[in-house]
Amino acid sequence: MWLTGFARAPGSEGPEPAGTDPPAPAGIVANPAGRAGADAHLGGLLAQRGQAKLPKKIVISLCSLGALATLVVIGLTAEPVPPSETDPVAAPTTPAPPTSSSTASPPTVVDVVDGDTVKLNNGRTVRIIGIDSPATVVPGKPVDCWGPEAADFARQTLLNKSVTVVADPTQDRVDGFGRMQSYILLPDGRDFSVLAAEGGHARAYIYKTPPQHYGAISAAESRARATDLGLWGPACAPPPPPPPPPPPPRLLAPEPAPEPEPAPEPEPASEADDGGLAYYDNCSDVRAAGAAPLYAGDPGYRSGLDRDGDGVACET
Repeated sequence: MWLTGFARAPGSEGPEPAGTDPPAPAGIVANPAGRAGADAHLGGLLAQRGQAKLPKKIVISLCSLGALATLVVIGLTAEPVPPSETDPVAAPTTPAPPTSSSTASPPTVVDVVDGDTVKLNNGRTVRIIGIDSPATVVPGKPVDCWGPEAADFARQTLLNKSVTVVADPTQDRVDGFGRMQSYILLPDGRDFSVLAAEGGHARAYIYKTPPQHYGAISAAESRARATDLGLWGPACAPPPPPPPPPPPPRLLAPEPAPEPEPAPEPEPASEADDGGLAYYDNCSDVRAAGAAPLYAGDPGYRSGLDRDGDGVACET
């Protein structure tokens, strides 16, 4: 240090050789006021040294104290060095929000069971809410009218399409067959249930409670009915009922047959009518005339000759 020059041993006074003074520390150069104070302090010590010689140990101690005071003054008066603009400053970092490496794609319809049931590529079978299409795959039952056409419409509209599956909080999540109950929305946002009902491919349907979209589905069905579309058209109209059978004939009680009129009793032959022109007094005359026996109506017959009234007179 440059302060060591003031700690020389007694008897070595005199001018110091040129070039032996070491350079001042950087802090002192940067703070001339501090160095001036230290020089003044040391100058006072030298003045005292000129008046009376001090012991070597005291001189060394005083020099050390002066050096220490100089360093304290330098430290108090030195200006802080501002950081360089080029110094790297750690910028505050905010953690970036987590990003997914892949976005889940919407499900795709891979199979159409019938007009109201489809299968998705995630393995789910969906029973579409709010409609009931004519059946095509009910075991033990014939295919309903318009069933194949309704299934074809579903294939043309949904098959291999990416769709949106929307649940209805008013409906069971799964039906009794394990199928997921949901609406199916097309990529353009249209509701398949409304489209199917509007084209006459399905009826508006309530499963336990009316679904949220039932109003729109029912209105679509009404439009299809009004224009005889699909299952509401002549192809599926029920046959007219057969005419009623004729009523059975009304059985009338037979009228009682009229009682037969009694046969009129034969009027007794008058004497004038009995025999006409022939007349016999008795049976002897009849026999004598060879006319016996006389029968009623024969000439000469009369009741007087017929004793037993049997219509034969003068038998014997």
